[in-house]
Amino acid sequence: MGFALFQESLIEGVLFARDTWLKPDGLILPDRAYLYIAAVEDGEYKSEKLTYWRNIYGFDLSPMQPLVLREPLIDTISPEAIVTNFSRVILLDLQKMPRFSNPTEESLFKIVESNFELNAQRNDKVHGFTLYYDIEFSKCHKPIYFSTSPNSRSTGFKQTILWLSRDISLTNNQNISGKITFKMRGVNFKHLEIILNFEVQATKSSRMTSNSPSKQSFEQHFYLSTS
Repeated sequence: MGFALFQESLIEGVLFARDTWLKPDGLILPDRAYLYIAAVEDGEYKSEKLTYWRNIYGFDLSPMQPLVLREPLIDTISPEAIVTNFSRVILLDLQKMPRFSNPTEESLFKIVESNFELNAQRNDKVHGFTLYYDIEFSKCHKPIYFSTSPNSRSTGFKQTILWLSRDISLTNNQNISGKITFKMRGVNFKHLEIILNFEVQATKSSRMTSNSPSKQSFEQHFYLSTS
């Protein structure tokens, strides 16, 4: 399992080995994976990553900033930066799930798509989203779990941060509803596209005091690849 669970499509390799060599009564350990999403506030860190491009050995490379926002950041996120609850978006059962695709397919194809609902825990800005995953050894006599959560001890897998191109203001108990989609490209499983579609519900006070719409819609694409 790679960063954001699907990086480099390591899971596809496990499924290939399962279908090719695993005996009918064989086991896969770990056999389950759970992916979670939450909104985060970390304007200082985001600004640091973007302003870096304004002066690189005297050169202004700020036109690179939009491209930087399209690349997920692999790093640890502080639990205090989490603005919403965590929503589980994916459950994979490696023992039973089918393979993602025909490995000879050249076109971009969807491997996983899931809806999510988030609720703000305080008044704050949202600068991006973070992804983390847990894995489970459910076939052991006592189930064992391994977590890459910001609330757990740091691991080499860290978290995956998706910076937004436009920051969002949330008030306590405000809702975000959306969909996350993971896509891969045929024989080159190392190229992963993550698509975020989500809506932010307007608060009652903002609807009463202005002519603002009842919700704001956003869509952003991210690209995670390994050479």
